[in-house]
Amino acid sequence: MASLFRYRHHSSVASVIIRQLERSRNNISLCCLPPLLSLQFNLLTKDQYWYRPPHERAQFQYGQIHVKSLLLKLDPSVYMSYDNFYSVMQENLENWGEEFENNYRHNIIHDMIGKVSKIVDNESNKRRFVVKVIVGVALAIDHYRDTEIFSEELSSFNAMVPASTSSMLHLLKRIGIDVGDNIPNDDCVICFEKLRQGRELLCMPCSHMFHPDCITTWLKSGHSCPICRYDLLAN
Repeated sequence: MASLFRYRHHSSVASVIIRQLERSRNNISLCCLPPLLSLQFNLLTKDQYWYRPPHERAQFQYGQIHVKSLLLKLDPSVYMSYDNFYSVMQENLENWGEEFENNYRHNIIHDMIGKVSKIVDNESNKRRFVVKVIVGVALAIDHYRDTEIFSEELSSFNAMVPASTSSMLHLLKRIGIDVGDNIPNDDCVICFEKLRQGRELLCMPCSHMFHPDCITTWLKSGHSCPICRYDLLAN
């Protein structure tokens, strides 16, 4: 079961999901030592730029996406001590963006440690060699400008602009996955939830798959794959 957290600070909001990855039957130890913790930490930052004309509602101009990932293997001496765990996370999450570091990092690490500790301490994980946990953070930052950016200027920002409805309908393929199917990504990187068998998914031309609602919402403010940046409009 996943845990969800939400944080807000002025013109930004961070959504966090923490869950244990699929448990393997082969990952069982005969000894009673605490397991190793495999921690995957993903941060998806979306900078959204708005034009705010006088006395009118703000108008979306363009967006930029940045993705950072970290995989840590932590032994019990680290994750069983709050101070050690916090210190390791603080050190490894440096230079991940000013907004994240100044306004979110401390609270996310603090809440993450509590939740991860409960996962590791769960009775079902007592005899495992490794407990795998994923922490996904989606950070949206709004930037407001008093001057409008015109379409010919967007290329200089390496910006995302909204994809047309026709390009989405024409290029996205609806599929389902069954047991044993090999898929390029096991998780939806937009909501960080697992792509479950038997559920309908949308597949980009680059073969990456997403929940229909997630990728449809994503493409309303951009035109590229969130994993490989495949450009719908250019291709």
